[in-house]
Amino acid sequence: MVRWIAVSKRLPLDRQDVLFSNGDYVYFGTFRKFSSGHTEWMLPDCDCTLIDNVTHWSLLPPLPRNS
Repeated sequence: MVRWIAVSKRLPLDRQDVLFSNGDYVYFGTFRKFSSGHTEWMLPDCDCTLIDNVTHWSLLPPLPRNS
């Protein structure tokens, strides 16, 4: 189960891979926080696509275990 965290409450660590949402879609990508305070939510593509208006994020689930 995904536990969503509001960006107004807490942000991920810099360069942390997370799930994030702008309310319309759910994305996988990397959060960046620069020393200037500027933040970016980046998709893992070659163009470094940025997503705007992110409202919530979540840690990635643990990897599946071999049974």
